[in-house]
Amino acid sequence: MRRTPLRKSNCTDIFSAEYVQNDLAEFTFDYRFSGSRRGEVIDMFVFTWIIDADENIFVRYCSYMGNSDGWKEAIKNQIKDLMAVINIGAGFITSSLRFFEVDNEYHRKPEAFEKEFLELKGKIL
Repeated sequence: MRRTPLRKSNCTDIFSAEYVQNDLAEFTFDYRFSGSRRGEVIDMFVFTWIIDADENIFVRYCSYMGNSDGWKEAIKNQIKDLMAVINIGAGFITSSLRFFEVDNEYHRKPEAFEKEFLELKGKIL
């Protein structure tokens, strides 16, 4: 059986500002994920967010499907890409993610995942 690589689709960004005004100021980031597995193939849903010093919220929601290899890297890359899109400098991205590891602790059942996402989205809209 051919192994289908994990692929990203259906990405949506929801921002309360266009970009981070000052990447020298402190910012926080986090993520949640959910999904299902059929053998080695997964359907994974991830939302990542960054809150800057001015309390602007930047959220990215993406779907992934394919082989489960690389799911942790997919989440880390989603955070990294979101940071770059909102103008956080490459040096700050590298230092922020230096010791960052994706953990199963942030997995949510679908209902809890959607609830957390909608609560965060509600703070923006």
